[in-house]
Amino acid sequence: MDSLFCTEEHVWLMMSPAAAVPDQTSFNTSETNINTTCVYSSGSQDFEEAFELYLQKEQTYMPQPGYVDRLELDRFISFCRRRAIHWLIQTRRRLNLSPETVSNAVNYLDRFISLNQCHGWKYWMVALLSVACLSIASKFGETSPPLLLDIQVEGLDHTFQPKLIQEMELKLLQTVHWRLNCKTPYSYVELMIRDFDFFTDELLTRVTDLLLLALYCKLLTFRPSVIALCMLRCLPEKLIPSAYSSHLAHFVNLIPQDQMESLIKCHKIMDSRLIDHLYNILSSEPPYGSSSPVTVLNMAPLVERCDPQVDELLCVSKMACRKRKRIDLHE
Repeated sequence: MDSLFCTEEHVWLMMSPAAAVPDQTSFNTSETNINTTCVYSSGSQDFEEAFELYLQKEQTYMPQPGYVDRLELDRFISFCRRRAIHWLIQTRRRLNLSPETVSNAVNYLDRFISLNQCHGWKYWMVALLSVACLSIASKFGETSPPLLLDIQVEGLDHTFQPKLIQEMELKLLQTVHWRLNCKTPYSYVELMIRDFDFFTDELLTRVTDLLLLALYCKLLTFRPSVIALCMLRCLPEKLIPSAYSSHLAHFVNLIPQDQMESLIKCHKIMDSRLIDHLYNILSSEPPYGSSSPVTVLNMAPLVERCDPQVDELLCVSKMACRKRKRIDLHE
């Protein structure tokens, strides 16, 4: 076990968070308590208050500045991130987890990587981090979180011992200062679902598809509220009830004015690169079903064109990782 943590290339597991991040270890317990999530009653005033609260918090849960540039420059980390998201979506389908759990897990993963400027990353490290992120997100958001062994049944090239995963969980929690109640695009969509009753099952399915799809694309530069609004604006008209437009306009009015330019840029990216591809695939599927991770996974190669970094690492990784490995604490 000591050898796993003490070599230079594995030092990231022992690293402290970046110095630029303020010490928030004396966090508010309500921030991390899954039972204290606010439930707002229907009504415009309650919705606006909740929305404003989300806006105040969302930036504090985003990756560090420069993270997107780092992903563009570091092709290996970018590839590992895409592969981790692919696995998270697969696991969500298999374990019937909520979209919120996957969104939170990706948020934890991005924040951890952005806070650790290590040059010795290996694929198995990102895999271990992904398992820890999903485990914590499940404990935070699921009523019956899966066991660690169940999480690892499919899709990984390594199997990690529970004790090692738990150590990684602790390191992750320390790095993000135990701040788990992150505000993601799904948080805003969930807020609208909670307060407005015009979301049909089919509409929810399409929104979930877009939310999962957007995890792949290069949208990390935009705030979660901006991404959420752009997703809602990109839904096909045939799925939108008459009341939808007025509520969406109200949503737009709540976005800070300094984010309007970002709103235009984000909508352009989603409208030109994601939506057409997505609905070409969805048009050949039944009109309604549970949110389809299969569809989203099939879209991954198309979505990666948004990142223009589809590289040869995929082939290299497949060749290097054909044999499933087991990492034991005592090896």
